[in-house]
Amino acid sequence: MNSAKPLLSVIVPAFNCAEFIEESLASIFSQGVDDIEVVVVDDGSTDATADIAAAFDPRIRVLNNDHGGPAAARNLAVTNARSDLLAFLDADDIWLPGKLSAQLQYLAGHPDTRIVYGGFRLWHADASGHFPPAASIDRSVQEGITPELSGWIYPELLLDSHIHIITAIIHRSVFDKVNGFDGSFGKGSDYDFWIRASRHFPAYRLNRDLALYRIHAGGITKRVTPICAGYELLNRAIEQWGCAGPDGRQGDEPRIYQRLAEICFNHAHTHFWQGDPAVAAGFFRHAIHFGRGNIKTRLYAIAATLKSLPTRGQGASA
Repeated sequence: MNSAKPLLSVIVPAFNCAEFIEESLASIFSQGVDDIEVVVVDDGSTDATADIAAAFDPRIRVLNNDHGGPAAARNLAVTNARSDLLAFLDADDIWLPGKLSAQLQYLAGHPDTRIVYGGFRLWHADASGHFPPAASIDRSVQEGITPELSGWIYPELLLDSHIHIITAIIHRSVFDKVNGFDGSFGKGSDYDFWIRASRHFPAYRLNRDLALYRIHAGGITKRVTPICAGYELLNRAIEQWGCAGPDGRQGDEPRIYQRLAEICFNHAHTHFWQGDPAVAAGFFRHAIHFGRGNIKTRLYAIAATLKSLPTRGQGASA
């Protein structure tokens, strides 16, 4: 491999993505930008993910990690990446044509920019379980940036995870400033990264869709976990910095707390029907605390509490 520093390092965490990774890698190398390296971190896959990636292109380096999750995989990849510009793609998603050229052109015209991102589209399988061709997905391709989601966007990020990691290019200084990705919440490490980064750097959103996010049963967003990452990371941010951005612009506190309430309710609802009723009961109470105190939430809280109680006879022989 060429020892010169490449223009761009692409970070690809991968876990059991043998079915999808060729398509993902092809979308990188079809961008028309040759001076790149791709760092794939195989996160303990039990399928052929690593072998497929290693054989795909000589500009790919495959590193191995012991299933530490996407945050640890991205941290390992960035540590081993050689460029000062970092882009990200998960091994089951794809970039749309023109993604890199649009971002690199913006960066060339705005050399002080450290975060540039764009829109994305959800990519659902059809009735037969197959994903439609990327070219058939409607997408926005417009000029310029989206003003309301550009600049010091910390208050906007408290209302939604506007930056999807598969659309972003960052300067390495962003990663270094926030000490990389924090995997302590499980899911949501990329959202947490952007919230922390937005305290130090403005971000600029290109007014076009740059990637397709594949929705499938093996995706991390489908997993039911006791920890509610959205609640944990938003709560931590608000406790540390409040609702105002580093530029002093105040966030919409009623909407922010309403969002926290909805996140807690949704997490509780999932656990009530397919998880741990004790977890459900706790998060229904959180939802009430943050302002979702309607009769539906209160009835669910009561039902979850009753459902979590031990049945008669349990524990009697202790």
